[in-house]
Amino acid sequence: MDINSENSQNNIQLRKLITKDLTDVLIRFALVIFLVFISLKIFSLFMGLMLWALILAGVLIIGGPTIMLGGSLADFVQETHTSIKNDTFTLKQPPQSVAKWPVVGKKIYSVWQHPATDFISGILQFIFSMIIAGIMLA
Repeated sequence: MDINSENSQNNIQLRKLITKDLTDVLIRFALVIFLVFISLKIFSLFMGLMLWALILAGVLIIGGPTIMLGGSLADFVQETHTSIKNDTFTLKQPPQSVAKWPVVGKKIYSVWQHPATDFISGILQFIFSMIIAGIMLA
């Protein structure tokens, strides 16, 4: 009988320990659920504001560089138009370092140098190439 009473006493202690641990877990779980619920209630007041903040951040991140590039392109086109209108447009000669580029350097250098020395024939050659490409694609 001594072994049975010892086993039952161990079972009682084990049940008390399991009950205590389970109670602790349930209390912690309930507190976490309560905190999440309260946080969502508080955050829901600012949901519209947060949505607009995300939209504006996306616009600034994407739109800022786009606006800067657009402004730079507009300035370039305006300066080029003015120089062509005043007959002062020239293409710069390619630097010698371009010819030293591996694989494509010499070809790029010669293609760049031709319109830089004779602009009108370079433009005519480009237009003729575009016409041929358009015919081939048609």
